[in-house]
Amino acid sequence: MDMKSEESKAFVLKAFDTLFNKRNYVKAAEFWSETYIQHSAHIEPGRDGLFNLIRSLPDTLRYENARILAEGDYVMLHGRFSGHGRPRAWIAADIVRLEGGRLAEHWDVLQDEATKDESKSGLPMFGTSFAEPVEESRLKTRNISTLLPRNLHDVFGENDPVRRRAAIDEIFTDDCMFCDPMGGVYRGRGEIDRVAGAIRATHRERLGGAG
Repeated sequence: MDMKSEESKAFVLKAFDTLFNKRNYVKAAEFWSETYIQHSAHIEPGRDGLFNLIRSLPDTLRYENARILAEGDYVMLHGRFSGHGRPRAWIAADIVRLEGGRLAEHWDVLQDEATKDESKSGLPMFGTSFAEPVEESRLKTRNISTLLPRNLHDVFGENDPVRRRAAIDEIFTDDCMFCDPMGGVYRGRGEIDRVAGAIRATHRERLGGAG
């Protein structure tokens, strides 16, 4: 048994539990490097970007781990994030690099957990059972009168990138399309996030940094 690998796995699992499940930010700072490098497209840079994202999520957030591998300074985890306020849990492949006894760098791949009817393989993405189908009664009732104001205020009127992206993920579908008045056509949540951020930046410049 490679004791270094076993120690690395135990360290990372404790770090994830401390931040995602226990929400102990003071203790979590002992696990994450101050110069933490973030490669995820969903999270703002650095340790503060990660911690601020977790602060913005409901207290029901929970991380579960199915398997973990370690080699050298790298640890890879297969896990599930649930209770984050979205209809589906996220199945995550996280890769972290350790340096100086702390988490120094991170990459991830996230995917909504599939139900049995959605799975072409016939096997669950996490654990031994499928996610329950989403019940319509559990989803927020949405209509055009509520979505339009939210889009204007929470997406195109939001300066904070983390809150803006969270609103986009909730309001827009994966295959959404946005057509601007100048003729541009943008597809997907990522493109809408990019365009909304650019519009806000332009707006602040015109107002001399306000907004």
